[in-house]
Amino acid sequence: MSDFFYKILKKLRQAYLVSNYYRTKFQNCLHINCNNKELYDKNILDIVTVSFNNEYVISYQIKLLKRNILDPYFYTIIDNSVDSKKQKKILKLCKRFNIGYIRAPINPYTNNFPSASHGSTLNWIYKNYLKPRKANFFGVIDHDIFPIRSTRIISPLKKQYIYGHLQERKEIWYLWAGFCFFNFNFIKDKKINFMPNDIADTGCQNYYSIFTNIKKEEIYFPKHKYHKLREGNIPQSDMVEYIGDWMHTFNASGWKVIKNKNKKNQLVKNLLDKYLKKSKNNL
Repeated sequence: MSDFFYKILKKLRQAYLVSNYYRTKFQNCLHINCNNKELYDKNILDIVTVSFNNEYVISYQIKLLKRNILDPYFYTIIDNSVDSKKQKKILKLCKRFNIGYIRAPINPYTNNFPSASHGSTLNWIYKNYLKPRKANFFGVIDHDIFPIRSTRIISPLKKQYIYGHLQERKEIWYLWAGFCFFNFNFIKDKKINFMPNDIADTGCQNYYSIFTNIKKEEIYFPKHKYHKLREGNIPQSDMVEYIGDWMHTFNASGWKVIKNKNKKNQLVKNLLDKYLKKSKNNL
């Protein structure tokens, strides 16, 4: 078979897998402690986390959300993991803490395009879960971002429709898909598309349908800074970043190979334990 026909068949197969992925319904996926019916009380913050092969960050996120989110909220894990042992551990955590859990359909991008895997999962969860529930306020967060101080999300969403971490790439701006929140009444008639493109990463295509309708200079974005976990010339994936009242620890999915991974994980755990203790003392 020539390279040309092989490439054509590969593209057709990928298109078929993508089509099947998006046709998969919520009811056909394993789920516990949640449903996609319209909410009776919509005045909540519907929070969804995409998890990937890492149960320890989910454990910390569950606890820190419970300690520090002052708004009424509902929290759901959409599990995009490919490791069945990790899936079982994350499911066990959700059962233990009575957290919503949805096993995502098998993703056609996972092994070759991590950003598209993340973006397609967010598109699927919005269409099949968040949008039908019609909570007044909703957001998606990465599994390795944590509220480290008492914080509110609904208040800014009542004033400006969107809230999250600003990303700017060339001529576009958007909210990072790992920390973005929306007022549903503003979003409900607009096209949601969290897929990356040639310009920027996951979430950037929302610029064309959502953010072009907003004046960026009128939006409050939480302050942002990086913090080194250890000294030396280290990459971004070996740092943490602070976004307002939240801390993002990077690379919990293992998308980037870093030196002394176990050492970094221990430093992250130590830091999270410190904030968990602080939150407990402030109750």
